Order: sequence, then C-alpha cells, then structure tokens
Amino acid sequence: MTVEQALARANARTGLGRLATPEEVADAVLFLSSPRASYISGAIPFDRWSHHSDGHLTLPFHAPP
Repeated sequence: MTVEQALARANARTGLGRLATPEEVADAVLFLSSPRASYISGAIPFDRWSHHSDGHLTLPFHAPP
C-alpha cells in the first residue's frame, strides 16, 4: 500500500472525510485541558448507532420500561 492509498483509506474512515490538521488537534488538546472541559467525561454520546473501532455498528441497549 502506498502512502497515498493509506491516506485515502484513512480519510474515507473519518466522519469529515479528512484527517484533522495539527491546529485542530492543538485546539482540542487546549480545550480538553482547560477548566471549560470540566464536564467532559470521556463518554461518547451517540444518537442511535454506536461505532466501534473495528468498524461495526450496534444499537445502544435500552432497558425495558
């Protein structure tokens, strides 16, 4: 696999179709290390589907009423 193919594959697997720029990563790090991120817990909320690192999707568990 060439570098170009690997980059295209990585871009295709992201929500925005591209990798983050260094500036975007730095902004996220600054925010997450600031007091403004005090309520950020590391949990990722999903509207309906959960994406897993291996690419599969699952519906979230809902306990019966």
